[in-house]
Amino acid sequence: DYLSKPVSSAALAQVLVRCPANSERIARSVDLTGLFESGLEDLLPQIIETFVASSAQTIQKAKQALAAQDVTEVQQCAHSLKGSAANLGANRLVDLCGQLEAHCRSGSLESAPVLFQSIEQELKQVQDDLSEYSIKEGRSAA
Repeated sequence: DYLSKPVSSAALAQVLVRCPANSERIARSVDLTGLFESGLEDLLPQIIETFVASSAQTIQKAKQALAAQDVTEVQQCAHSLKGSAANLGANRLVDLCGQLEAHCRSGSLESAPVLFQSIEQELKQVQDDLSEYSIKEGRSAA
């Protein structure tokens, strides 16, 4: 990649995210390329913060719905988390939420506990990777 002077921190961050040496860990669970390409890199810290907070609430609601065997609420939570994850390019999380959503549409929660456990694990990885990105971004902006 090439950056012309003056170099903006947003342009530099965009290039660094694409570099394998700097984005190896992030690339495992999220792909922020879409946000950078859409010009939203300046909003990324707020987008990450909102995602982390809302996903925690959604997971809690889904846990309660699973315990109550509320198929409709589990499906809505899976759908909501899937959409939020898609905005961040968290493709594995999107896929897992889509699977849970499909199982709920069939009216069954039989495989939901196993899928939900996978969703929680992947969400944790996504949140960790986003947190690591936020720390790196915060340092580069300082």
